[in-house]
Amino acid sequence: MFEWACVKWLPIATLGCFPTNPVNTLQAFYQAIASHECAKAVALAEGYTLAQCEKIASLQLSEPITVVEKKKNSAVLQYSVLFKRTEQQEPIATTASIVIKRVGEQWKVDFSTLKSLNDKALPVVSATPKPTEVKAEPPPPVIESNNEAPSLLTLWQPEQLRGNAGDEKIHWLRKPDFSAPERTQPTEALPPLKSEYFNSIRRVKLPSDKKWVALTFDLCERADERAGYDRGVINALRDKKVKATFYAGGKWMQSHPEQTMQLMADKRFEIGNHGWTHGNLRVLQGEPMREQIVWTQAEYERIWDNLQDKAKAKGLADLMTMPRHPAGLRFPFGTCSPESLQATNAQGLSAIQWDVVSGDPAITVQPSQIVRETRAGSIVIFHANGRGRGTAAALPKIVDELRAKGFEFVTVSELLAAGTVEAVDECYELRRGDNVGYDAQYGDGMVRIKKPKPKPKSEVVPVESLPVQPSVEQPTTP
Repeated sequence: MFEWACVKWLPIATLGCFPTNPVNTLQAFYQAIASHECAKAVALAEGYTLAQCEKIASLQLSEPITVVEKKKNSAVLQYSVLFKRTEQQEPIATTASIVIKRVGEQWKVDFSTLKSLNDKALPVVSATPKPTEVKAEPPPPVIESNNEAPSLLTLWQPEQLRGNAGDEKIHWLRKPDFSAPERTQPTEALPPLKSEYFNSIRRVKLPSDKKWVALTFDLCERADERAGYDRGVINALRDKKVKATFYAGGKWMQSHPEQTMQLMADKRFEIGNHGWTHGNLRVLQGEPMREQIVWTQAEYERIWDNLQDKAKAKGLADLMTMPRHPAGLRFPFGTCSPESLQATNAQGLSAIQWDVVSGDPAITVQPSQIVRETRAGSIVIFHANGRGRGTAAALPKIVDELRAKGFEFVTVSELLAAGTVEAVDECYELRRGDNVGYDAQYGDGMVRIKKPKPKPKSEVVPVESLPVQPSVEQPTTP
């Protein structure tokens, strides 16, 4: 488990925290590279660039890490690492030594001191390595959701599952896209929702022998953008073998069909409904409100059908065991009205809120706070659409600390089935009424509300500085 210290002035990429010893610093540095959190990796090192980091497709640091020499303000570490550059077909294993030095209050990796202790190529030392440095190694195993059975994830190569540089970026559209999807109505309906799952579910009361928690990640996309896919978050979850639930917008799934199928195919993941274009379902009413819900159900069904075709072509159709429709919905902005809450439940969907807020769209999120606030039966909200600032980098620490406290990670569906839901008749962040200002701030939620530019203040000219106009005598009336 990493030890971290936190200060307010450190750059955003470090989450306001830095490792407190040389070994933790090296671990955090390579974890940042592996999670494609390149800004954080650069912040943790000297002599290391974003360009070098972006050329790494995958990386795994091996234990143990040996302290060869330690002084007051520096240490020499020896370790082994398995990595693959984007232009390479196979991974490379190497043993190396490197200096970790203290810079002010922070330990940093001195990347210029990296030395190979064998004949194999070093990770990210050169942006254009010589071909003679590359030695063939056995190809890495295909990522599977478990090691005991075949997986639908074999439909993709490992590098495809790890994602590409830039996947996290959000792109703004010149014109909002309000067009209807190819399929606007699911071909099948969900069974009626049991009454115990009505209203807005915030958490679950579990039996005393279950210390379960559900990590959830929103995949929002409004009409005027193409949101991102945070591969660092998904890779961290897969690397740590963590179950998770993703609440995906219908338009997000339409923009990211391949990633949606990959999430569907992972046995540790499930996908819920997050509205078509992140519409504020406390403001939208009638048919526009209903479309946000139903269009998303239909889009998930359409992509599920495409995944089934893909699986059939490879003889893996019997592995299509995931539901054909989402069973839960998370309200965009966490806002709802009695009408939209009733409409959601009438569709057979449970409305899933949360009781722990990561705050990852902001820059003040602290992993220790999330761990401290999580209880058995908690539902934690994060983002994985490019708006989770530092989430990928913080996730391994959060997972490790929660596991150290005895927590087990489950999907929301598993959590609901294991206990008694705690639900309320309205939607809010943490306290009743704490999100009422969102309606004025975001409107219907489907596009950004651009604040008008302030008008330039007119210059006030003192009266005494005004030019004196000559008086004009008026003719007298005869």
